[in-house]
Amino acid sequence: MARDISNIKQDILKLKKIVKHNGFDRWRCVFTGFHTVTGEKTFFFIELYAAVSKVPAGIKNGNLSDNAVSSSYAVQDLLLSDQPAAVPSQPVVVLKAGIFGNSESIVEMQVPVSDITISKKNININGSVFFLDEQEFRGSVQQIRWNFSVRRQSVFAPGKICAGMYWAASGVETLFSGEIHVKDDVYLVSPGTSSGYIDRIWGKAYPYPFFHLSCSHLSSLISRTFLKNSCIAVQGMYTGSFAVFFASPENAQSCSFSLSRIKKNPHFSCIATDNTLHWTVSLEYRKFLLDLDVYSETNGMFVKTYTSPVNSGEQFEILCGAAGTGELRLYKRQGKNLELLEHAALEDVCCEYGAVSTTDSTG
Repeated sequence: MARDISNIKQDILKLKKIVKHNGFDRWRCVFTGFHTVTGEKTFFFIELYAAVSKVPAGIKNGNLSDNAVSSSYAVQDLLLSDQPAAVPSQPVVVLKAGIFGNSESIVEMQVPVSDITISKKNININGSVFFLDEQEFRGSVQQIRWNFSVRRQSVFAPGKICAGMYWAASGVETLFSGEIHVKDDVYLVSPGTSSGYIDRIWGKAYPYPFFHLSCSHLSSLISRTFLKNSCIAVQGMYTGSFAVFFASPENAQSCSFSLSRIKKNPHFSCIATDNTLHWTVSLEYRKFLLDLDVYSETNGMFVKTYTSPVNSGEQFEILCGAAGTGELRLYKRQGKNLELLEHAALEDVCCEYGAVSTTDSTG
């Protein structure tokens, strides 16, 4: 069994840093739960998002509402081009939670910065709204409330992965245990089936195309066994490269990658076919070749929209799903030949693809 990893420092939002500069910080977790009555498997997400844009020096931070996302962005949209030099606005923090693919279940609230307490050990919003430390995660937003114990099994914290962009996955594999309530429905979240994942991405602006895959539910098609403590995360694109983490200590060919940049001829694609999206990744590292094929049905996905901290006329749209399935193949070069080390089936894959869209601020 993998040891528990205490790495709460990777979850801490950098609010003080982004207040001084325009930028964003997104923390999120993804996990599965099972309905206590029907047994239905459901995919959930919870996230915190903070963004700071620049506004002209003549507008004080105090004139921008901490409680309304729309107010700060509306002010920026109405600014004239001959205004004074820009300064950072008051940060806006949004707490969002919901079920993948069910827009009616997705709820959010704007959180005043004054209500957030951040220390080296935890993030706390008014005690009951959001609390996260090394072992506990609880909170409530509108009709959704949750209470979990947390065990982070694998961590990947490359930090800076390109100019102005950072990423850290404090729980590439995370074991959640507890309950989540959605209105009157109760879902059990168990360590062995939670397929939990936690990460943060922060910086000056989102990279695009935005490309993400993560999974901790792997089964070997060679040995016909579940690969305990195995997981993978791929994050990109960054000027033509990926950040990649892969660990598979349980299979016959124990292998791990912890690479902040994959530069040697990486291949990726995300192609829509009928009602399905198909992600592919192929990358080489030393003598290893890793291939991924992931599929996600669009009816279980939804679009998250974030306003750009650089340009309020831009929005970053990320198509998200957590029910992806696919296969992983790991090869090792032996002279001129390739030896297949592992061929694994992937389930409960978190998959995202995003791009920038431009909004019309003229109305």
